[in-house]
This record gives sequence, C-alpha cells and structure tokens, in this order.
Amino acid sequence: MTLSSGEYSRRTGVLGILLCLALTSAALADCDRPLSVGWESWRPYMYKNEEGSLSGLDIELIQAVADRMGCQLEFSEIPFKRHLLQLRQGKIDLATSVQKTAAREEYAWFSQTYRTSASNLIIRREDADRYHFKSFKEMTQSRFRLGVTRGYFYGDDVNKYIEKDDGPLHVEDVVSDELNLMKLLARRVDGIFADPIVIYSLARDIGRKDEIAVHPLGLVSDTFYIMGSKASVSPKTMENLNQALQSLQQSGEFDAIVNRYLEGS
Repeated sequence: MTLSSGEYSRRTGVLGILLCLALTSAALADCDRPLSVGWESWRPYMYKNEEGSLSGLDIELIQAVADRMGCQLEFSEIPFKRHLLQLRQGKIDLATSVQKTAAREEYAWFSQTYRTSASNLIIRREDADRYHFKSFKEMTQSRFRLGVTRGYFYGDDVNKYIEKDDGPLHVEDVVSDELNLMKLLARRVDGIFADPIVIYSLARDIGRKDEIAVHPLGLVSDTFYIMGSKASVSPKTMENLNQALQSLQQSGEFDAIVNRYLEGS
C-alpha cells in the first residue's frame, strides 16, 4: 500500500509522539522493585473508603506520579512517628505530606514542593467567643488544654514548647487527628491544632461538623513535600519523581485531583 505524503506525515507524526512517550517512560522507569509508601488515616488525604479501598488526595497524587515514572507502589499503614523511623532505616521508601526540617534532611531526600496547607486552632463552636488568643505566645500564658498530633511539625516555637511543656498551657499529644477530634468533642481538650480540611472531613463523616469552628489563631502555612529515604531511594529516582510531579502539574491533572477533594470539604 502506498501512502500519500499527507498520510505519511500524519502517521510518522503519531509514531514520533508515541516514541517520545515511550522514551520518556523508559527514562523515568528506574524502579527495579515496587516503592513502599507509608500512610495513616488522614482524611481527605489518605483513608479507606466505604468499599475498603485505599483512597484520598495524597494517594491519588503519589499514584499518578508513580504511573508517570513507570513504577509500582506498595502501601503500608503505619503511625506517622514510626513511619519516619522506618524511612530513616530504609524499611519504607517514601512519605507524602511532610515538611522539610534540618533533622529530616539528614536521612531523607525531598521533592519539589507540591502543596501548602495551614494549621489552625480548632475549637468547639459553642466556645467561639470564649478564647481570644492572637498568638501562640499569648496562648502559652493561659491554662488552655491543647491537643496536638504526635510527630507533627507545627513550627519551631510550637514544637519547642511541646518538647518542654513547662508553662501554664497544657499540651496533650495523641497518634492521630481523629483521636484529637474525639477528645475535643468529648471536652477532654479545649482546642486542637490541625488542618481545617482534615478536621471538617472527619467531623462530617460522623455527623458533627456543625459542632466545631476554626479559631482566628493560625500557624504559619506549611509547605509539603514527598520525602524519600536516603537509605533506600537513589538520587536518580528522586530526580525522576520530580520530573513526573512537574509533568503532572503542567498537564492539569494535578489540579484536577486536588480540586476534586477540596471542593468536597
């Protein structure tokens, strides 16, 4: 069969695109084994849906990144503090939604930033006019009972106070935001530091969203990264991960995933 010049150009053009995609996938696919990713229930970022399948904004994002890298993922449910320890030891490869700190940079690579979020003071709605803190320093002079999540980074000033906990402000830590919400609703703490999107999602699931409110006191916005263990993840893999993440953002797929979850919050 003889092709016209136009048909030949179209077909070679399509072949060229397919070849470029194949070469790109081949260039990024340096995973000789599935990459392990730790997770803990943290709606709407990572959780099991009604069908029992792992879901969430972060789960979809890291899966989309891995697909572009030509890599497979294995997810392991684990509390965040133990997740960091196993990542340091090379027993888990990746973590999502983490902040960059000097201590973590000693044992982990960090991707380019991929989202931001702010932690706020969350209180019971009935107490909306009761607390008038304008800063965390002002809060430390009170007998407020504050709930935080173990292993989370809330900023240098907050974390230094949490470590000492030697002032009037009483700090209680638990292993998850969900437990903090339960303590808040049960009046075991006066307020909690958390991502409002997460807390409202959790409260909505149990039909108690109207019982909580966001206090004006907010912490500095957190910038989140994907973190890779230096003990098990190569610099080349992190470079490829960054390329895949950038491709995801440029294609519009990244924003589509994020907006789908945030609009439902």
